[in-house]
Amino acid sequence: MEIVLASSKYENEYCEYVLECHRHGIELYSDAVSDPKSYLQRVIANSEGRMLPEGWVPMSTYFCIENDRILGAIRIRKENNDYIRNVIGHIGYETRPSERGRGVAKALLLWLKENQLITEAILICSSDNGASRSVIESCGGILLKSDDCNNEYKNDLRFKLLRA
Repeated sequence: MEIVLASSKYENEYCEYVLECHRHGIELYSDAVSDPKSYLQRVIANSEGRMLPEGWVPMSTYFCIENDRILGAIRIRKENNDYIRNVIGHIGYETRPSERGRGVAKALLLWLKENQLITEAILICSSDNGASRSVIESCGGILLKSDDCNNEYKNDLRFKLLRA
């Protein structure tokens, strides 16, 4: 497995990845499924600070690749604001449904922690997502108290991840 910055080199594979993720209920790809190639171009532009929707900050996306197949993706928001700190977090990731159980998410998060994280980041996962919680904790994520944020997402778990 290798971790690479998202690029158009993986355009055709990305189309397959998006379709599989969407079929398995990963909501992030609802907008991408109709035109994955254009969506990938926006992902690439967003990492360069271009084509950002109103209020968004630059966000880089990296793919976990094996034999030219995308096994998973991870995103890191490069700036900070209250919405990022309290609602969505700095880092988001998923594993291709057919590749779950292989350690892809852990490989992605450890790589990001060691290679891209400058100081610390907030990660948020649903309290009923035991797999994601396990990945975050195994990578050194520190569970924060739920009263550390004041929003409607009190059932989400919030973690702080420090640079390696």
